[in-house]
Amino acid sequence: MSTTPQQLLAHQSAMALAEGEKQRALASAKSNYSGLGQDWAAYDLAVRTADSNYLKAVIASSVAQGLGGGPRQTLHWLNGTDS
Repeated sequence: MSTTPQQLLAHQSAMALAEGEKQRALASAKSNYSGLGQDWAAYDLAVRTADSNYLKAVIASSVAQGLGGGPRQTLHWLNGTDS
């Protein structure tokens, strides 16, 4: 089975949107981080959440476009689960 141009375009569009959301979340986390150790846990959680949400979007788009399962192992390494 081959990948159609429409599948690739849909996946590329979904990834562009997901990357934009990730960058917005990271910018927000950075702007809210004071640089002090006491705020590190909140900053770290925000970054991990942004990364996790991005990976979930990659997986969802990959599956929806018939491109495979996506980076499930990476998501597992990041948060300890496949979801």
